[in-house]
Amino acid sequence: MYILLIFLLFLYPKLIYPAQLRAQIGLGSIEGRFWNISLNPFADPSEKPENRRVPVSSAIVFLGIPFLEPPVGELRFEEPRVLRRSWRGVRATKEFSKACWAKKYEVPVARSEDCLYMNVFTNEYCMKKKNCHVMVIVHYGQMYRFSPQAVRHDVIIQEYVAANIIVVIPPFRMGIFGFPNFGANRNLGLLDLIEGFKWVQREIGNFGGDRGKVTAHGYSSGALLIAILSTLPETRGLYGRQEDTYYNEQYLPNRPFIDGKLVRGSVAEMIARKDFAKRHTFIGAVRQEFYTTLDCEDRDGNAILGSLRQTCRLLALEYGYQTQAIQKCVDFYSRKNYAKMLTDDFLSFIPILEFANANYSPENRSHVYLYSYSYSNLKILDEDFVPRPSHGHDSTFLYARTRAKFENVTRDTVVARAYNGFARDFVKSRSPWLPYEPQKMRFFEFKSENFAENSMRERFHGEAWEFWRSLDKFRKKSEISRHSESFDMNILHFYGYFKTKLIYQSFKDKSAPAIKILLAETENHLESQKPSRFPVFLILLAVFFVFLYNSMREMIF
Repeated sequence: MYILLIFLLFLYPKLIYPAQLRAQIGLGSIEGRFWNISLNPFADPSEKPENRRVPVSSAIVFLGIPFLEPPVGELRFEEPRVLRRSWRGVRATKEFSKACWAKKYEVPVARSEDCLYMNVFTNEYCMKKKNCHVMVIVHYGQMYRFSPQAVRHDVIIQEYVAANIIVVIPPFRMGIFGFPNFGANRNLGLLDLIEGFKWVQREIGNFGGDRGKVTAHGYSSGALLIAILSTLPETRGLYGRQEDTYYNEQYLPNRPFIDGKLVRGSVAEMIARKDFAKRHTFIGAVRQEFYTTLDCEDRDGNAILGSLRQTCRLLALEYGYQTQAIQKCVDFYSRKNYAKMLTDDFLSFIPILEFANANYSPENRSHVYLYSYSYSNLKILDEDFVPRPSHGHDSTFLYARTRAKFENVTRDTVVARAYNGFARDFVKSRSPWLPYEPQKMRFFEFKSENFAENSMRERFHGEAWEFWRSLDKFRKKSEISRHSESFDMNILHFYGYFKTKLIYQSFKDKSAPAIKILLAETENHLESQKPSRFPVFLILLAVFFVFLYNSMREMIF
């Protein structure tokens, strides 16, 4: 009896678990661990555990898998190199590696330059069947903060792995280590991600995944990285589907560089090319994203013309519009409750429509699913500063970020799971709703916990789309102009300045001198980049005098 008990407690698990927890990859054998979730990730963490119990969801995780040479020493600021050194025996891959260096923000984790290690979440079903869909998450954080550890893994396990979707979270270098403003290689973070997707193609079968069923998933800056990756020939064949919330690159101070080698142009330029590879796309936005032009309206929604004109002028200068476009911009956005939407329209909603149109295929080779998120019943910590919902509020449902506290756990858990359910349907090659059509601009509005109120609609920000398309004739160039050295023309630099004024939470003197100086410098710099008309005037004047002199000379002589 005692021998049987010892066998069951100590020997039987050792005989069974290694076969389930081990994977053989190209460099050698690795061993992961079980990760079980039994608490509702959307519940208030202050509640007692017994009040947060849910059916157990179990994953097999392989964390900190080596796949690239450590980017240290001579490899610092160099392109990633695939690891070739194998190992003997079984390597433990049960804990996250140290995260890449980044700005300290929200998630306290150990950091190091030696940070390029892969993370895989799978389960017993996938390890046996070898045919599961795969979702590769590119984490957000403006390319200088967060890490694979910042993703809420309990949500990943409960909402995706439990549905037999393998989740892969690759690392990438950030900030000065990933996107340095010097040297020959200025897009190292992008190159890290490309190598990560290549690794998925080589190795995901060893974790039960089908390499032909890979979806790239990104939110916020992660979505922008996926949009950029989708324009690169280097990523063709690495994934066939993409979920993102793409917006214009100018929203980010730390963004990939157009180097002419890897990144050959802006996303808008590249998706307009005939050789752009279309992919199945799940894309959308919050009803209002950043509201960075709140400064252009008063409390009652009336336009503050001085601020509005300045913003229209800066956008026109930055994006190559002729001066006629400035007044048209002022006229359009001076209507009541329109001014606050200016930068959201131009830098978020219009790029989303451009991206949707570029990936749409009338031959049904690729489908686009467009959505608008307007559910506003969450308790958000920054609700006093920005009208809700706004940028990041829907990521609460994707990652259960700690910045949100649910007011009604039962109701909001249902909403969260429905929202994730749409994403799961897309990953599994199902249709979450009717696909997008450019003519109708058809989209799904996620509006309420009462699902009867969520419905298909048409003309996704259609009025703004038509207005900005009408200004195309006044646009002189499509490429992004160069900026002054001390200040990037980045719309987020406006945010603190605008927000403090219009929400009436401003500094005592209602001013931000440093921002004002930088804005003035940027405007002067952009003005200096415009072609001067003065030399042309001198040439014409000289030609006139030469003509006049010759005419008078003929008359006299």
